[in-house]
Amino acid sequence: MSQRSKVLSIFKQLHRTRQLVFEGDERALTAGRQKINEDFKTNKGLTEAEEINKCVNTAVEAETILRTEIIQGKPSPEAEDTFVLNIHKDIRKFDNIPYQEMPDPPKRARRRKRDEKTEP
Repeated sequence: MSQRSKVLSIFKQLHRTRQLVFEGDERALTAGRQKINEDFKTNKGLTEAEEINKCVNTAVEAETILRTEIIQGKPSPEAEDTFVLNIHKDIRKFDNIPYQEMPDPPKRARRRKRDEKTEP
C-alpha cells in the first residue's frame, strides 16, 4: 500500500469513526471534522517516509481510542438527572469491580527528638 493510500485510508476511517461516536451531536461532529482536517492540512507538506509513518500511526491510535473507549452521553428526556449512553458494538467493556475500602495502614511509632547536649 502506498503512502498516499495509507494517509487517505486513515483520514476516511477517522471521519467514519467520528460519525459513529458522535452521532446526532452536531457540535461534536463539527469540532471533530475541523480538528481532523486541520491536523491533516498541517502535515500535508511532509515528504519523509519516516515522518509520514509516524503521523499515520498516531492517527491509527487516535482512531482506535475514539472508536473503542469514547462513549457519548446525552441528557435523558424522561428523567432530569439521567443520561442516555450511545454504546456501540466496538466499545471495549471492562469488568466492573466494586469498590472495597482498604484498611488504614498501621501507624509508625514516632521518633523521639534527640536531647540537645548542653555545653558546660
